Amino acid sequence: YFPFTNKHLLRKSDEKSGLTRGLTECETTSCDTLLEKLGAIVRKEIMERVSLPPKDLNPSPGVDYLLSLLRDLLSVARVSNYHHEFLNKLVSSVLDPLLEGVNVSASRLSTIDMAVYLLNCLHLMQTTVTLYEFIDDRLERLQAQCDAQIDTLTSEQASSLVANLNL
Repeated sequence: YFPFTNKHLLRKSDEKSGLTRGLTECETTSCDTLLEKLGAIVRKEIMERVSLPPKDLNPSPGVDYLLSLLRDLLSVARVSNYHHEFLNKLVSSVLDPLLEGVNVSASRLSTIDMAVYLLNCLHLMQTTVTLYEFIDDRLERLQAQCDAQIDTLTSEQASSLVANLNL
């Protein structure tokens, strides 16, 4: 609502008017507050529901929840015409700590299990943000991390094959 109203008023009035400044300040404050609250939710969710990978190595319920929350926020923000800069902050405030939490929780697993769990989580992250054109650099980084996990799995499988064939 704020971006639309603010842009509309900027076209109709002086940029230095009190109303325009007030709306701009209100928009900035509300965005900052949203990011702060979102950060608290993400930290809590990571601590409570991402800390242990499930036995089936699918993304934990906390990963699903946070990515669903991000998807909802992005769909609302997309309709509201928020700036790409704010949307990138929104994505970063969820994905960066989530990636860190997933990596920490995966570090307790064997190499193969860790690679599978990370691939599953990374794939879910990719599918969550793939619809948004301003996320291209983020998608490239997620793909690079997927490729690294695939390399790990390939290497582990090759080592296992060599060991089992006594080569």
